[in-house]
Amino acid sequence: MRRPERVAVIGVGVIGASVGWNLSRHGAEVVFIDAGQPGEGVTNWSFSWVNASNKTSRKSYFDLNVAGMAAHRELAGTIGPHSWWYPSGHLRWADDPTAEAKFLKTAELLTGWDYRVEMYTGAEVRSRFEPALTIPDDVPVLFYPDEAWVHGLRGPALLGQRR
Repeated sequence: MRRPERVAVIGVGVIGASVGWNLSRHGAEVVFIDAGQPGEGVTNWSFSWVNASNKTSRKSYFDLNVAGMAAHRELAGTIGPHSWWYPSGHLRWADDPTAEAKFLKTAELLTGWDYRVEMYTGAEVRSRFEPALTIPDDVPVLFYPDEAWVHGLRGPALLGQRR
């Protein structure tokens, strides 16, 4: 019988905690080391956009980000989303024709890579998602429904929200 590997994870923010958790799930004995309390560093103050829609420089980089999105969903399903996981999707539009043409071309590429993209007009977005959004009725708006955002414990305080 083989002894479990012993691993020290230094830094217990979201990355260190995830690495240690996954190592322990695979049988390793994990020791966490942090200068302060777990999650008190950068993770505590961060906001992160969980996406792949703007990761199109290489297909391999896009695929890595899609896998990261799946890992976030799995983690939320395993430990519960509580107040850190917001799978609300992402809206994108442009205010000039050149930028609009570029993001529409990117949406076409993403659709070809089986990434979910929905197209709406400004009027449809106000009706369906956000009535106070001030964009012209006929502007094309892309919606990426599988994207999300996450934040650390202090994130809501930065927005003036209560936990």
